[in-house]
Amino acid sequence: MEIGAQIKARRQELNMTQEMLANKLNVGRSTVSNWEIGRNYPDLQLIVSISDVLNLSLDTLLGKESEVVKDIARDTNIRKSQSRKIKILSALLIVVILAGLFGIYKVVEYRDISSPEQILSLQAYEDRLVITTDLPFYRSVVGYTIGNSPDGNDTIELSLSSQIDLSLDHQQKIVVETDSLEEDMGIRSLKTVDIVDQNGIIKTFEL
Repeated sequence: MEIGAQIKARRQELNMTQEMLANKLNVGRSTVSNWEIGRNYPDLQLIVSISDVLNLSLDTLLGKESEVVKDIARDTNIRKSQSRKIKILSALLIVVILAGLFGIYKVVEYRDISSPEQILSLQAYEDRLVITTDLPFYRSVVGYTIGNSPDGNDTIELSLSSQIDLSLDHQQKIVVETDSLEEDMGIRSLKTVDIVDQNGIIKTFEL
């Protein structure tokens, strides 16, 4: 009698359903069904568990048919090989996903502020400008670029950059030092500050 028939006969002797046996072996009911109809065989580790659960000796369970043992060994090797392949493919997929996420992160890590709604106010002092922004919780304002405006010496152009910031700082203000401005273009002579991005002016402040 083949192993599937042995499992079925002993299970029925014990008045055990396929579901009950599956639960004891931590497998699905369809797995037990496949064993019993000879569609496939349990692996060697499960055979030991089946022997214990059904109180059936391994000699009785396996019989003396060496072909069955060979089939089980072959089936076990195939499953192990498939399991290794799945693990390798899963690891490669995880690497690809992580690499993609890292690439996306690097692309969006630094970004110029380009929305006028994200710039709330600008306060001018003798040697500095203080700008308050309204950025998403995951970004902080971290830098600026200051330069002359083509509109004249009483106007400067200012671009602001933000960075992904997953800390609790969430820096919303930035101090722009104006020491670098030419003397005839100092903070006292300024009338206008244009906040710009790569496409042009996004917001203008009159001082």
